[in-house]
Amino acid sequence: MMATTSTGANEKHSVKTVKGVRILLAAEVRGELSKLNRLAEAERADCIVHTGNFGFFDEESARRISSRTLRHIASFSPLVDPATLPADNAELKRTLGATGLSELPAFLSGKSKLNVPVYTIYGASEDLAVVEKFRSGAYSVPNLHMVDESATHRIETGSGVSVRVMGLGGNLLLHRFFDNGDGASTIAGTYGLMWTTALQMGQLIHTVHKNFSPQEVRLFVCHPCPSREGLLAQLALSLRADFTVSSGLHFIYGSSFNEFSTGPTFDYFRGKLAAARAAFMDVWDTVRDQVMPLVEGEPKQKLLLQNCLDVIERMPTSSTGGGSSSANEYLLTAFRSMWNFNLCDAQYGTTLLNVVDGKFSVESKSEGFDFSFRKKTSAASSATASSTASPRPDDAASTTTPKTAPGELSNVNGGETAASTSKPLPPQTPRDAPGVWVANGHVPEAELREFFAEGDREKITRVVIKEAYQHPEKKFALVYFSTPEEATKAIERVDGEKAGRVSLISPPHYHSHRGGSRGGGSGRGGFHRGGAPSSFRGRGGPRGGGRPSTSFRNASTSNNPASTTTATTSTPTPSNNNNTTDSPSNSNANPSAGNSNSTPTSKPE
Repeated sequence: MMATTSTGANEKHSVKTVKGVRILLAAEVRGELSKLNRLAEAERADCIVHTGNFGFFDEESARRISSRTLRHIASFSPLVDPATLPADNAELKRTLGATGLSELPAFLSGKSKLNVPVYTIYGASEDLAVVEKFRSGAYSVPNLHMVDESATHRIETGSGVSVRVMGLGGNLLLHRFFDNGDGASTIAGTYGLMWTTALQMGQLIHTVHKNFSPQEVRLFVCHPCPSREGLLAQLALSLRADFTVSSGLHFIYGSSFNEFSTGPTFDYFRGKLAAARAAFMDVWDTVRDQVMPLVEGEPKQKLLLQNCLDVIERMPTSSTGGGSSSANEYLLTAFRSMWNFNLCDAQYGTTLLNVVDGKFSVESKSEGFDFSFRKKTSAASSATASSTASPRPDDAASTTTPKTAPGELSNVNGGETAASTSKPLPPQTPRDAPGVWVANGHVPEAELREFFAEGDREKITRVVIKEAYQHPEKKFALVYFSTPEEATKAIERVDGEKAGRVSLISPPHYHSHRGGSRGGGSGRGGFHRGGAPSSFRGRGGPRGGGRPSTSFRNASTSNNPASTTTATTSTPTPSNNNNTTDSPSNSNANPSAGNSNSTPTSKPE
């Protein structure tokens, strides 16, 4: 039975009473809503908490979303085969408009239904228009509940302890922190890209504090991981969260940890918060004089902005000091006791919270890394070792075959070497050869060469098409040139609409194109400005580059007391490393990484 009470024009709180609560935590269904029913049945879940990239798309979404962003979203959709995506943008929109990016329309029409209550935030890659229709009530699905800055939900466990689900949707981009985008209400974003703003943060603080109850266990849900985003960590602290649940990293395994287990010292944790505060202040100092006059005549907005600023002002100013003794005491308690769950994508696994008599036990499941490829390597190595260690008696006078490393050619056939075989080895490209990484590797080599200007095609020395690690259905291409200069000139003229994301393959001895590699060193360089989707750099241009600029406008109000007056900024964000992170490269996590599932030993007071 669902009972909904309203405490204001825009603040809704639902109460769900169930028996023997099993709360399933899931992430990134990306439009495959029917998967939630299968997961709930398999895990005997009473309800589901979802952490974004839910699949808020309808039949018109493909028309509204830009071609580049649309191609990026479709490339990671479980409902779309990337190999079938047409290169032509108009055809792409027609194809995805017909097949759809999400099963949501079937649930809106009533053809399909959710078998258990689902509480979800919106993620970084959603359709703003669809999310706003759910906020306004134009769209609704039974058992689907949006979690945002003005709506929290309480789940009764039947043991006297209730769970408060609260959260914020979208990505955290400091250079968009005062920009409402195309949103008509407090929801910020554009068609295909969503982010969080200062006013949303202020509204959530107001909503949660107004309905605070010490008997509740508070679950803070967000898309980026708070342990990587100091502002979200501070927000969770201010909301007195016991658990945080996030995704956004796309690891093969889910993570369960507190700050004490991942940081060397308490000062290290405070230093992380201090760095996030400093990064925010760099942006705030740039736009303060323009933002404050805009909210002077809007008391509600001024209050929400001040809520956000008050929380950030309470953040440590350094790793060794700052703040009152009581604040530091609580910070130390949270350092040890606030527990974080970062989920793997739903296609790989889930995490389950089982609440019995107030105790929160945890079960984590994942398909994990596939190491079956090592069987052949192991067998080959064993055969080589056996051949060299046990020579026949009549071969005692022959030269002993040297041992070889896995993957190297071994001389096990009477002294025959690679040079004496009838089939020569294919030419190998040096690891530091200059070239261009191309995201769209789902076309034949001849067609892929057409992505480049005519004058650059003749300079291509080699094209290698590869499958993405852990995503064999997704392919990319490495296009090699003779010199770094040729690669740099070629990437300037590449057809970004057909190629998708492109970047220089940047070895250590020359710089990558337009800003270089994010992590430095060798490997693939920074994304090219012409080929990268806007989800990797925001609408203000490449992250960390360019000159700070601001423009301001008033967002319209739609029955929403917290409608925003916005300040659009494009400012370098040195500490913001959590992009949409939809790149499959994030799946290449260290297989030896630990995964400790536990619950807090003490609770922040």
